[in-house]
Amino acid sequence: MAGVEREVDTRVEADAVVVIVDGKQTRVPYRRTVSGRVELLVEGRWLGAWSDGRSTWVDGHSVQVERVAARGPRADTGASLASPMPATVVAVKVSVGERVSAGQACVVVSAMKTEIVLRSPRAGVVRAVLVATGRPVRAGEATCELEADDAG
Repeated sequence: MAGVEREVDTRVEADAVVVIVDGKQTRVPYRRTVSGRVELLVEGRWLGAWSDGRSTWVDGHSVQVERVAARGPRADTGASLASPMPATVVAVKVSVGERVSAGQACVVVSAMKTEIVLRSPRAGVVRAVLVATGRPVRAGEATCELEADDAG
C-alpha cells in the first residue's frame, strides 16, 4: 500500500528474520544458498533477498525501506551496527570511546565483491568494537555498539 506509514522493526535469529509491524510479530524463515545468498520463505515460496544497507531487493524487485529514528524512550538508547549479510570485515574506522557523528563510517565489510559501509545512525560514543579486520561476520551480527552522545 503506497503512502501508508507503518512502524516496523526487525530482529535476525539463527534461522528466521522476525518482522514486527505495528506490534505484530511474524517469523520469516531464511536459508543460505551455496552461493552465499539469502532466501526468505514467504507464503510457501523461497524468494531471493539481498541488501547493501541502503537498498533492498526481494525476488528481484527493489523494496523501498526508509529508516527513521526510533520513537519514544528507545530514541536515546544505544545502538548496534550489524552486518546486513555474511561478510568479511575489511576496515574498522572507530575505536572505543571515540565520538562519532550521524552518518560517520564505523566499519566496512565486504560481501560478494561489494564493500558495505556501516554508518552511525546518530551522534554518539563508541561503547564497544566487536570485530577486527579480516574477521568473518554473520548476517545480523553486531560489529560495534554505540551509545547516545549526552554532550551533543
